[in-house]
Amino acid sequence: MAETKKTRIAPVIIGISEAVAMPENRSVRGPKSSYDWNGLEIGKSIAIANKTKKQLASVITNANKRFSVKDAAGNVTAAKRFFTVDCNPNKDPDGASVRIFREI
Repeated sequence: MAETKKTRIAPVIIGISEAVAMPENRSVRGPKSSYDWNGLEIGKSIAIANKTKKQLASVITNANKRFSVKDAAGNVTAAKRFFTVDCNPNKDPDGASVRIFREI
């Protein structure tokens, strides 16, 4: 199969201008979470099937970072803190293989 080469066209920089107003940025960084972090109250849990504690480790780490707050001195404190526990789906009331708990 023969490959055809595409000719690259260099960009032409016209200049810096203030003539066009900047539009409002409506994009949201990254995808929305699959987990309802704001709806989870202290002591409650989210039941997850077909996952393990190890598979959710990065999700929990990112959530704990997202809900941490720095004070004026630069110390980091947790506004919300989550942890996971592996479950037996046969014994769990919701059939979950892992649960995410909120402790703070």
